[in-house]
Amino acid sequence: MHKQGSLYLVFFCNTQPLIQYTEYLYVVLLQSMKYLGIDYGTKRVGVAISDDEASFAFPKEILDTGSAIDKIVELVDQENIGAIVIGESRATNGESNDLGGRVAAFTTKLAE
Repeated sequence: MHKQGSLYLVFFCNTQPLIQYTEYLYVVLLQSMKYLGIDYGTKRVGVAISDDEASFAFPKEILDTGSAIDKIVELVDQENIGAIVIGESRATNGESNDLGGRVAAFTTKLAE
């Protein structure tokens, strides 16, 4: 195994979000649940939703970044999402970049 990047995982336990940070781009699934994947961008946010077994993810929609959180919260309720996966942005040398800070801020705001 080699390090590819990092992920933010936001799990919902009794409707209270719990953020977990992992240093690897893979997650061992211990139970079946639907995941919502987020590809954060400064102008748009891509959203994908997995099947019930979390085997495949399918593109759902592209949102404007400014209004994305409200729509994501709505999707979590509508689609019975068990966890949100948000990719962390890094420079090609593996160091933090400007977008990485925005992703972290977005993740924190989403979890509130």
